[in-house]
Order: sequence, then C-alpha cells, then structure tokens
Amino acid sequence: MDVLDVFYVGGYGVVSQWVDAAEFSEGEPDPLAFDAPEIVVGINEGKEEDLKRLCKVFLELEDVTSCTMTSLDRLGFDLRVRDKDSVISEYRVAFREVVQNRFDVQSALVKAFQEAWERENGYDETWVGEDARPTVLYYAPKVPSRK
Repeated sequence: MDVLDVFYVGGYGVVSQWVDAAEFSEGEPDPLAFDAPEIVVGINEGKEEDLKRLCKVFLELEDVTSCTMTSLDRLGFDLRVRDKDSVISEYRVAFREVVQNRFDVQSALVKAFQEAWERENGYDETWVGEDARPTVLYYAPKVPSRK
C-alpha cells in the first residue's frame, strides 16, 4: 500500500491535523502501546490521592474532586479531572525523560509523585534549577460565567 495522505485525529476534543506521508512512514510505534492499558488501570486503582496531588501542584488546580489517568505513552500521560462543580477537563502531563518500557514508566511515575509531594510539602529547594513540568490543557468546556 502506498500512503498518499494522512489525516491524524488525536481523539474527541483533540486537535486533528494533516501529517506528511513521508514522516508518517518513518514513524515508529510507541514502545508502551501494549503495556500502557494495564499500567493505567493499576494507577487508577491505587493512586487517586497522588493523581489529585499532581493536579494541585503541576496543574495548579485546587478544587479537584476526582482525577483519573486516561492514557500514557513514552512522553507522558493524560488526566481527566473533575472539579467541585462537576466540570470535567483533560490535561497532558509530560515525563521529565523519554521512557522506553514499563519499568521506565514506573520509575518516571514514582518520580512525578515524589516531585509533587516534595513541592506540596515545601521542599522546593530540591527542584531549584529544574524547569516547570510541561503540561497542556487538552479540553475544558466553556462554562458560562456566574454573576
């Protein structure tokens, strides 16, 4: 099959775009494609407080009532966050390093949870000189202002 055109759709509410066919052909699958679903389930079953702390520290969200990891790959993970008004938003949080396997992911997640705990508990000096962890707001509904 010769690929002529590629239109990438990242998912509901995510930007879609045309991708150069040559670049698409040179792409490689994510090394975590098979392990990611099991890892996500494990995180969601036992780390809700750690996920909420990530929201507070990295996303600067104070009123989180629930947070679940929806996916992850070698560059980071996606979170679905519900606030006290039941508004749901979706975010992307990057790893500080590229991961290549499930052991790297476990290490990167432990580091993220530890960083969030340290920052929340006033141990910011540990992170002096480190850039802020990259995050992206994927989706937030437009909520009418309340006056």
